[in-house]
Amino acid sequence: MNQHCLQCGKEAKLNAKFCPGCGAPLGGALPQVQRLQPGQIIHGNSFRILHTLGKGGMGLVYLAENKRTFDRRCVIKEMLDYFDPNDQQQKATARQRFEDEARILSRLNHPGIPSIQDYFEENSHYYIVMDYVDGQNLEQMLGRHLPESQVVGYGVQVCEILEYLAGLSPPVVHHDIKPANIIVDASANRACLVDFGTAKARLSIQPGGGVGVQKSSIYGTVGYAPPEQYKGQSEPRSDVYALAATLYHLLTNDDPGEHAFSFPQLSSLSPHVSTT
Repeated sequence: MNQHCLQCGKEAKLNAKFCPGCGAPLGGALPQVQRLQPGQIIHGNSFRILHTLGKGGMGLVYLAENKRTFDRRCVIKEMLDYFDPNDQQQKATARQRFEDEARILSRLNHPGIPSIQDYFEENSHYYIVMDYVDGQNLEQMLGRHLPESQVVGYGVQVCEILEYLAGLSPPVVHHDIKPANIIVDASANRACLVDFGTAKARLSIQPGGGVGVQKSSIYGTVGYAPPEQYKGQSEPRSDVYALAATLYHLLTNDDPGEHAFSFPQLSSLSPHVSTT
Protein backbone atom coordinates (compact mmCIF):
# COMPACT_ATOMS: atom_id res chain seq x y z
CA MET A 1 0.00 0.00 0.00
CA ASN A 2 1.36 3.42 -0.96
CA GLN A 3 0.66 6.96 0.24
CA HIS A 4 -0.14 10.16 -1.65
CA CYS A 5 1.36 13.62 -1.26
CA LEU A 6 -1.13 16.14 0.14
CA GLN A 7 0.61 18.92 -1.81
CA CYS A 8 0.63 17.55 -5.36
CA GLY A 9 -1.12 14.16 -5.19
CA LYS A 10 1.91 12.17 -6.36
CA GLU A 11 1.94 8.53 -5.24
CA ALA A 12 4.89 7.58 -3.03
CA LYS A 13 6.10 4.49 -1.22
CA LEU A 14 4.58 3.94 2.19
CA ASN A 15 7.93 4.42 3.97
CA ALA A 16 8.99 7.47 1.90
CA LYS A 17 9.68 10.60 3.93
CA PHE A 18 9.44 13.09 1.06
CA CYS A 19 7.35 13.34 -2.09
CA PRO A 20 9.24 12.21 -5.23
CA GLY A 21 7.26 14.78 -7.23
CA CYS A 22 7.39 18.09 -5.35
CA GLY A 23 9.69 17.27 -2.42
CA ALA A 24 7.12 18.08 0.27
CA PRO A 25 7.42 16.16 3.60
CA LEU A 26 5.23 13.07 3.86
CA GLY A 27 3.65 11.86 7.07
CA GLY A 28 5.93 12.52 10.02
CA ALA A 29 9.00 13.50 8.00
CA LEU A 30 11.57 15.36 10.03
CA PRO A 31 12.39 18.95 9.05
CA GLN A 32 15.63 19.49 7.18
CA VAL A 33 18.64 20.64 9.18
CA GLN A 34 20.19 23.90 8.03
CA ARG A 35 23.75 22.94 7.08
CA LEU A 36 25.25 26.36 6.38
CA GLN A 37 25.53 28.98 9.12
CA PRO A 38 26.07 32.77 9.01
CA GLY A 39 29.73 33.58 8.57
CA GLN A 40 30.60 30.16 7.15
CA ILE A 41 32.99 30.10 4.19
CA ILE A 42 32.38 27.51 1.46
CA HIS A 43 33.83 26.42 -1.88
CA GLY A 44 37.38 27.13 -0.90
CA ASN A 45 37.48 30.78 0.05
CA SER A 46 34.84 31.84 -2.47
CA PHE A 47 31.57 32.49 -0.66
CA ARG A 48 30.61 33.75 2.81
CA ILE A 49 27.12 32.87 4.07
CA LEU A 50 25.18 35.84 5.47
CA HIS A 51 21.80 34.35 6.38
CA THR A 52 18.96 32.14 5.16
CA LEU A 53 16.51 33.69 2.69
CA GLY A 54 13.98 30.90 2.38
CA LYS A 55 13.26 27.23 1.95
CA GLY A 56 11.31 25.23 -0.58
CA GLY A 57 10.57 21.57 -1.03
CA MET A 58 13.83 20.88 -2.85
CA GLY A 59 16.22 23.63 -1.84
CA LEU A 60 17.38 25.94 0.93
CA VAL A 61 18.31 29.45 -0.22
CA TYR A 62 20.97 31.65 1.39
CA LEU A 63 22.14 35.21 0.94
CA ALA A 64 25.91 35.23 0.59
CA GLU A 65 28.90 37.32 -0.46
CA ASN A 66 31.10 36.37 -3.39
CA LYS A 67 34.59 36.97 -2.06
CA ARG A 68 36.04 36.64 -5.57
CA THR A 69 34.08 39.70 -6.73
CA PHE A 70 34.76 42.08 -3.82
CA ASP A 71 31.99 40.72 -1.59
CA ARG A 72 29.26 41.24 -4.16
CA ARG A 73 26.03 39.75 -2.82
CA CYS A 74 24.68 36.59 -4.38
CA VAL A 75 22.15 33.83 -3.71
CA ILE A 76 23.22 30.24 -3.01
CA LYS A 77 20.69 27.45 -3.38
CA GLU A 78 21.51 24.16 -1.68
CA MET A 79 19.80 20.91 -2.66
CA LEU A 80 17.97 19.42 0.30
CA ASP A 81 17.74 15.68 0.93
CA TYR A 82 14.01 15.59 0.20
CA PHE A 83 14.29 11.98 -0.97
CA ASP A 84 14.51 8.68 0.87
CA PRO A 85 18.28 8.40 1.60
CA ASN A 86 18.06 4.61 1.21
CA ASP A 87 16.61 4.87 -2.29
CA GLN A 88 19.52 5.34 -4.69
CA GLN A 89 17.21 5.91 -7.65
CA GLN A 90 15.43 8.78 -5.88
CA LYS A 91 18.80 10.21 -4.88
CA ALA A 92 20.07 10.10 -8.47
CA THR A 93 16.83 11.63 -9.77
CA ALA A 94 17.02 14.49 -7.25
CA ARG A 95 20.64 15.21 -8.15
CA GLN A 96 19.80 15.18 -11.85
CA ARG A 97 16.86 17.56 -11.34
CA PHE A 98 19.08 19.98 -9.44
CA GLU A 99 21.74 19.79 -12.15
CA ASP A 100 19.06 20.37 -14.79
CA GLU A 101 18.09 23.58 -13.01
CA ALA A 102 21.69 24.82 -13.18
CA ARG A 103 21.98 23.82 -16.84
CA ILE A 104 18.76 25.62 -17.78
CA LEU A 105 19.80 28.76 -15.91
CA SER A 106 23.17 28.75 -17.68
CA ARG A 107 21.52 29.20 -21.07
CA LEU A 108 19.07 31.91 -20.07
CA ASN A 109 19.86 35.56 -20.76
CA HIS A 110 17.07 37.96 -19.78
CA PRO A 111 17.03 40.96 -17.40
CA GLY A 112 14.05 39.45 -15.60
CA ILE A 113 15.87 36.18 -14.78
CA PRO A 114 18.78 36.13 -12.30
CA SER A 115 21.93 34.79 -13.96
CA ILE A 116 23.81 31.77 -12.66
CA GLN A 117 27.32 32.43 -11.35
CA ASP A 118 28.49 28.98 -10.32
CA TYR A 119 27.49 25.37 -9.73
CA PHE A 120 29.49 23.05 -7.49
CA GLU A 121 29.54 20.05 -5.19
CA GLU A 122 31.07 20.18 -1.72
CA ASN A 123 30.99 17.45 0.93
CA SER A 124 28.47 15.48 -1.17
CA HIS A 125 26.09 18.46 -1.24
CA TYR A 126 25.13 20.43 -4.35
CA TYR A 127 24.91 24.21 -4.75
CA ILE A 128 23.82 26.74 -7.37
CA VAL A 129 25.07 30.34 -7.11
CA MET A 130 22.90 33.05 -8.71
CA ASP A 131 22.65 36.81 -8.91
CA TYR A 132 20.87 38.41 -5.97
CA VAL A 133 17.65 40.36 -6.58
CA ASP A 134 17.13 42.90 -3.81
CA GLY A 135 13.41 43.24 -3.29
CA GLN A 136 10.19 41.63 -2.08
CA ASN A 137 8.40 38.74 -3.72
CA LEU A 138 4.74 39.05 -4.61
CA GLU A 139 3.73 36.66 -1.84
CA GLN A 140 4.92 39.28 0.64
CA MET A 141 2.60 41.80 -1.04
CA LEU A 142 -0.57 39.73 -0.70
CA GLY A 143 -3.34 41.47 1.22
CA ARG A 144 -2.03 44.99 0.56
CA HIS A 145 -4.78 45.92 -1.92
CA LEU A 146 -2.28 46.90 -4.58
CA PRO A 147 -3.50 49.22 -7.36
CA GLU A 148 -4.77 47.33 -10.36
CA SER A 149 -2.35 49.16 -12.65
CA GLN A 150 0.59 48.06 -10.50
CA VAL A 151 -0.43 44.39 -10.53
CA VAL A 152 -1.12 44.45 -14.26
CA GLY A 153 2.29 46.07 -14.77
CA TYR A 154 4.00 43.20 -12.97
CA GLY A 155 1.97 40.80 -15.06
CA VAL A 156 3.13 42.42 -18.30
CA GLN A 157 6.76 42.19 -17.17
CA VAL A 158 6.41 38.49 -16.37
CA CYS A 159 4.67 37.96 -19.73
CA GLU A 160 7.77 39.38 -21.39
CA ILE A 161 9.86 36.79 -19.54
CA LEU A 162 7.49 33.98 -20.55
CA GLU A 163 7.59 35.16 -24.15
CA TYR A 164 11.38 34.90 -24.04
CA LEU A 165 11.26 31.40 -22.52
CA ALA A 166 8.69 30.23 -25.09
CA GLY A 167 10.88 31.55 -27.91
CA LEU A 168 13.89 29.44 -26.96
CA SER A 169 14.71 26.28 -28.89
CA PRO A 170 13.47 24.16 -27.30
CA PRO A 171 11.08 26.32 -25.22
CA VAL A 172 11.45 26.36 -21.44
CA VAL A 173 8.40 25.85 -19.23
CA HIS A 174 8.90 27.15 -15.68
CA HIS A 175 6.13 24.97 -14.15
CA ASP A 176 5.80 26.86 -10.88
CA ILE A 177 4.69 30.45 -11.48
CA LYS A 178 3.26 31.75 -8.20
CA PRO A 179 3.60 34.88 -6.01
CA ALA A 180 6.59 33.51 -4.07
CA ASN A 181 8.59 32.97 -7.28
CA ILE A 182 8.22 36.52 -8.60
CA ILE A 183 10.52 39.10 -6.97
CA VAL A 184 10.21 42.83 -7.64
CA ASP A 185 13.67 44.34 -7.97
CA ALA A 186 13.61 47.36 -5.63
CA SER A 187 16.12 49.37 -7.67
CA ALA A 188 14.54 48.83 -11.09
CA ASN A 189 10.91 48.20 -9.99
CA ARG A 190 10.97 45.20 -12.30
CA ALA A 191 9.42 41.78 -11.75
CA CYS A 192 11.95 38.95 -11.88
CA LEU A 193 11.19 35.25 -12.17
CA VAL A 194 13.11 32.90 -9.87
CA ASP A 195 13.29 29.24 -8.82
CA PHE A 196 13.66 27.18 -11.99
CA GLY A 197 13.88 23.95 -9.96
CA THR A 198 10.87 22.48 -11.76
CA ALA A 199 11.58 23.96 -15.19
CA LYS A 200 11.81 21.60 -18.13
CA ALA A 201 13.22 22.10 -21.58
CA ARG A 202 12.98 18.52 -22.83
CA LEU A 203 9.92 18.80 -25.05
CA SER A 204 8.13 16.20 -27.10
CA ILE A 205 5.22 16.14 -29.52
CA GLN A 206 2.04 15.13 -27.71
CA PRO A 207 -0.99 13.39 -29.28
CA GLY A 208 -2.75 15.84 -31.56
CA GLY A 209 0.45 17.62 -32.53
CA GLY A 210 0.80 19.85 -29.46
CA VAL A 211 4.18 20.47 -27.86
CA GLY A 212 4.54 19.50 -24.22
CA VAL A 213 6.94 18.07 -21.71
CA GLN A 214 7.50 14.37 -21.50
CA LYS A 215 5.53 12.58 -18.80
CA SER A 216 7.11 13.59 -15.51
CA SER A 217 6.48 14.09 -11.81
CA ILE A 218 6.27 17.88 -12.09
CA TYR A 219 3.00 19.17 -10.66
CA GLY A 220 3.69 22.78 -9.72
CA THR A 221 1.67 24.34 -6.89
CA VAL A 222 -1.98 23.58 -6.24
CA GLY A 223 -4.21 26.48 -7.27
CA TYR A 224 -1.74 27.90 -9.77
CA ALA A 225 -0.87 24.85 -11.88
CA PRO A 226 -3.26 24.25 -14.82
CA PRO A 227 -5.08 20.91 -15.30
CA GLU A 228 -2.83 19.70 -18.14
CA GLN A 229 0.25 20.02 -15.93
CA TYR A 230 -1.03 17.23 -13.71
CA LYS A 231 -1.21 15.02 -16.80
CA GLY A 232 2.39 15.71 -17.85
CA GLN A 233 1.19 17.61 -20.93
CA SER A 234 2.28 21.14 -20.08
CA GLU A 235 3.46 23.71 -22.61
CA PRO A 236 4.44 27.41 -22.51
CA ARG A 237 0.77 28.44 -22.19
CA SER A 238 0.62 26.49 -18.92
CA ASP A 239 2.86 29.15 -17.35
CA VAL A 240 0.41 31.81 -18.61
CA TYR A 241 -2.40 30.09 -16.69
CA ALA A 242 -0.29 30.07 -13.53
CA LEU A 243 0.54 33.75 -13.99
CA ALA A 244 -3.16 34.57 -14.38
CA ALA A 245 -3.89 32.70 -11.13
CA THR A 246 -1.10 34.68 -9.47
CA LEU A 247 -2.51 38.03 -10.62
CA TYR A 248 -6.00 36.94 -9.52
CA HIS A 249 -4.64 36.21 -6.03
CA LEU A 250 -2.94 39.62 -5.83
CA LEU A 251 -6.01 41.52 -7.02
CA THR A 252 -8.66 39.71 -4.95
CA ASN A 253 -6.68 38.29 -2.00
CA ASP A 254 -8.59 35.08 -2.72
CA ASP A 255 -6.17 32.15 -2.52
CA PRO A 256 -6.69 29.89 -5.59
CA GLY A 257 -5.05 27.07 -3.65
CA GLU A 258 -8.25 26.75 -1.65
CA HIS A 259 -10.36 26.02 -4.76
CA ALA A 260 -8.17 24.83 -7.62
CA PHE A 261 -9.32 25.61 -11.18
CA SER A 262 -11.99 27.99 -9.87
CA PHE A 263 -11.82 31.79 -9.60
CA PRO A 264 -15.08 32.85 -7.94
CA GLN A 265 -14.17 36.53 -7.48
CA LEU A 266 -13.16 37.10 -11.10
CA SER A 267 -16.34 39.06 -11.78
CA SER A 268 -15.41 41.58 -9.08
CA LEU A 269 -12.47 42.82 -11.16
CA SER A 270 -12.77 45.55 -13.76
CA PRO A 271 -13.89 44.21 -17.19
CA HIS A 272 -10.63 44.98 -19.00
CA VAL A 273 -8.83 42.74 -16.48
CA SER A 274 -11.40 39.99 -15.85
CA THR A 275 -11.95 39.26 -19.53
CA THR A 276 -8.29 39.05 -20.57
